[in-house]
Amino acid sequence: MAAWWRAKKPPFILEGSFTPTPLRLQFPKLDRINKSFGKSLREFELVFSHQRAAQVHNWSYYLEGGIINHAKEIFALPESMNALRLGQYFVRHGINDASLDKLTKAFALRGVQIDGV
Repeated sequence: MAAWWRAKKPPFILEGSFTPTPLRLQFPKLDRINKSFGKSLREFELVFSHQRAAQVHNWSYYLEGGIINHAKEIFALPESMNALRLGQYFVRHGINDASLDKLTKAFALRGVQIDGV
């Protein structure tokens, strides 16, 4: 699961991952946090899902830097949802410099100017 927050340009994605399996048996307290986090995120609009693609508006055009490769579902918090509706692109936090340079060039070909990069 992932949620968006805007820290600087371009906006980045906040990711929360709980990977041990089975989480409930190995780390019961962490499992409760994971379930609570997921429940909280589900209050926001789902903008990407591998499993429920047909039920989600296709915002993946605006999700860059491998975002959709790192999250099964992506929820947008209100400020980020507004930015998405206005055509704002979102870039995965932690993208390396080479990938960011390549992405910036791709944006330039689309006529998109990146501030602060």
